[in-house]
Amino acid sequence: YPAAVDNLSPVPNAVQVLAQTQVVADLAEGYEGRLVIDGVALDTIRLDELPTADVEPGAQIDVPPGVVFEPGNGTLTFTPGEGAPIERFGEGRHTVQVIFWRSDAGPGRARSYTWSFQTI
Repeated sequence: YPAAVDNLSPVPNAVQVLAQTQVVADLAEGYEGRLVIDGVALDTIRLDELPTADVEPGAQIDVPPGVVFEPGNGTLTFTPGEGAPIERFGEGRHTVQVIFWRSDAGPGRARSYTWSFQTI
């Protein structure tokens, strides 16, 4: 992986991945990014920008479908499901591109890494 990428899931070239598996890119500290899966550029939702003022303690917040970016952990997570741009991964090979940049440099200086996995 590039130095800016700490971990990926499913691991590159994984086989027998389930159709509902999460796709996660764990970025190094100080980086943020976005995901493109099978050519679909997914919207990124930053957890730190979701409105939480009216949420009762212990209540769940509604997160729109897309890639969830958790700045504190540096993770980009996509879970296929009903209403998401990709509801499930069909059988076969899938390609993921993580596009990442240093938070202090902005997306104009982005780089990318592409990997694939195969679902059963």
